[in-house]
Amino acid sequence: MSKTDIPESSSRAKPEPMSDKRSGPASSDILGANPRQLGRYSLLRELRRDRDSITLLALDPVMHREVVLKVVRVPPPLDGVRGGDAETHSIEQAFVRQAQAAGRLHHPHIVTVFEAARVHDLAFLAIERINGRPLHELLVT
Repeated sequence: MSKTDIPESSSRAKPEPMSDKRSGPASSDILGANPRQLGRYSLLRELRRDRDSITLLALDPVMHREVVLKVVRVPPPLDGVRGGDAETHSIEQAFVRQAQAAGRLHHPHIVTVFEAARVHDLAFLAIERINGRPLHELLVT
């Protein structure tokens, strides 16, 4: 495995299957119909939905703590070989760079990245949960 490969999650829990983004469904279908698990994490509720990602509140059963999962869909390569398609490779590389950059930061005002993993065609970051008001609310006042 190279430095920029996303490790497959070792958990047996699997998310719901999804259709390929390239064939047309909206990116709001990233997680499929009402999934309850992603890797080892129990999904509690959705916090935010963007064009390319979903942010979820989840429970880490191993560490007994709530975490935030940032989930992006990495479409399967058109040629069927992992990493063989330029678009898929580009998405994976961008995700890995974000995870590595965030993982190197150590500051009291920056959340800690606990894990970067992949389950089938979903890549996710597990990050520290911070209680408080969302930044966009603070910027308005």
